[in-house]
Amino acid sequence: MGLTLDLKAILVLAPIFGLLVLGLVITLRSGVASLSTHQGVERFIGNLSQLLLRMAGYAIGLLMLQRFIGAPF
Repeated sequence: MGLTLDLKAILVLAPIFGLLVLGLVITLRSGVASLSTHQGVERFIGNLSQLLLRMAGYAIGLLMLQRFIGAPF
């Protein structure tokens, strides 16, 4: 029974995790022709900082929403 639950969890979480990683790679490489140039590295770092700020904002928003609806922490 335990193995079945583990397998179900893997089958559900693996595609979600895979899509998140794929989106991360696409977002970071967006507009970056080559990391060997200064402009490419600047664009990559800019994409990374925007992504981190956006993810932090989403996390804060979700935590605020959970607190608002009364989720126990």
